[in-house]
Amino acid sequence: MCVVGLLLAIYWRTRWIGAGLVAAGLLGCTSFYGGMALLLRLDRVAWRHEPPLVAFGPDQKAGLVIYFRHGTTDEQIEEFQKQTPSFVSEYLRLPPSQANGHDAVALTFSENARPDQVRWYIEKVERDGRVEKTYRDVAPTAIQP
Repeated sequence: MCVVGLLLAIYWRTRWIGAGLVAAGLLGCTSFYGGMALLLRLDRVAWRHEPPLVAFGPDQKAGLVIYFRHGTTDEQIEEFQKQTPSFVSEYLRLPPSQANGHDAVALTFSENARPDQVRWYIEKVERDGRVEKTYRDVAPTAIQP
């Protein structure tokens, strides 16, 4: 706004419009930086309070690693994902290259999950016809063939 205002201020017929644009540009810039300074002083800026990074991947310990039987389709695995309960905090689909030739998923349970819920869910998964093998409390890359 200031640049356009300076260009308009050169000509006598648009001088007042140019001065108004320069004033508006300066006022806008001042209010923005003044507001940011106030928010920083009050510690109300969002990027100063970002949550800590969480490591997530096949080399991190998972609560349950599930190997699916050979021949299980992608649709069946996606259907399995839709049936995961709310106390599963992280769901990681593993390609066969990371799961010893199997399609697999790694699940991490939330801290507020009740042990009886987790135990019931693990028993339900082990009885599922699509599941070949389950591993508890292990990193997917640490499972040997």
